[in-house]
Amino acid sequence: MSAVAGELGNAYVRLGQAAQALPYYEEQVRLARRGGSAIAISKALGELALGHRQLGEHDTAVGFALESLELANQLGDPWALGLAYWRLGGCYHERGEPEAAIERLHKSLRLAREVGDRAGELSLMCDCAGVHLASRQFTQAIEYLFPALDLAIDLGALPAQGYLLNHLADAWRIQGGYKEAAQCYRRALQVGTEAGFWTVVAYALSYLGCTLALQGRPDEAEDWQVRARAMFMNLQDTMRLAACLHFHADLCLEQRRLDEARSLNEWALRCMEECGVNLMLLDNQVQTLMLRQASHEINPCQAVLELEALLDLWPEPRHQALLHYTAWSLDHSQEDHRRLAATLYQGFNERVPNAEDRERYLLLTGEHLPCPLTLPDLPAIVAEHDVDLGAVAARIDEHLATAQLVSDSKVAVTA
Repeated sequence: MSAVAGELGNAYVRLGQAAQALPYYEEQVRLARRGGSAIAISKALGELALGHRQLGEHDTAVGFALESLELANQLGDPWALGLAYWRLGGCYHERGEPEAAIERLHKSLRLAREVGDRAGELSLMCDCAGVHLASRQFTQAIEYLFPALDLAIDLGALPAQGYLLNHLADAWRIQGGYKEAAQCYRRALQVGTEAGFWTVVAYALSYLGCTLALQGRPDEAEDWQVRARAMFMNLQDTMRLAACLHFHADLCLEQRRLDEARSLNEWALRCMEECGVNLMLLDNQVQTLMLRQASHEINPCQAVLELEALLDLWPEPRHQALLHYTAWSLDHSQEDHRRLAATLYQGFNERVPNAEDRERYLLLTGEHLPCPLTLPDLPAIVAEHDVDLGAVAARIDEHLATAQLVSDSKVAVTA
């Protein structure tokens, strides 16, 4: 019964519904402690850590993951130990400690290789790449992505291929290689639709839309975002639906379609509240302010004051940079905000260069920051395959037309 409770929790997490998952993980731990083995207890604690991690309760998540690791260490079982390090690495990553995350993931990766767990090795390389991408560490991410993709092809692991193609696309997008990123997302769409891996497809749809917007192709971008929204709704992936809605609201805001943008912005906030994950809450708050200013509900000076009030609530440097940059973008007389944002973006580019920081620095100063990285050639799985995007779109539309619709109650909460 403990394992059944854990699987129910995992199912809710895969749907982006962490709040609903947590009671099942707590029940899994209770049942494991009552009659399970030490390995079962360690595993259950790791799952409970995952639940709290998904809810953004990072200190609690790390605590349960450390307890799971302590039990696994006492057992000396390499499989249990590898899983515990894996969970702990993920918790450190979500708590914003990439070095600690990579250290634990490396330990888990070493154990997976020692026991010959090639599938586990593949998953861990994917996670290591994900940590580096989240930290905008392009070079380190590529060191994992290319061998992981080779291993996925060797194992015939189509879901992992789609997942890694999306990661590769993210890497190129972050560095400003928008053409290459779009190629990777299109290939991920092709792999995902042919194999019916709709979570891979939904992600690729949304970020292909983002990439096309960055290329100045808003109409095409919106077409893909609309499909992504429908896909996330059918998957009941509330967390990623929130991000998709936010991106779509940005498109509408840029085109001065303010009523549509406001509706999407409010919908995104409800999704965040429903799934209990607020990773994009500040982005949503900033977007709300920009909408209010664009609608003349507040003037630029009032908007700047509200942004300044958020500075104490969001002390992380990237959040501070966003707030300073937005204040200046709404009122170009805000010299202090311009200077502070420029200093922060210059520092980010020196440590972990990426295209968005360089583009914002250019707008702030009129000067170009250096781009020290050279993008590698695309892998053969992308470069040597032409994607018939029309056929892919038709297959996606067919799936959406025949897929089971989400329940009326679900739509009522999110739409």
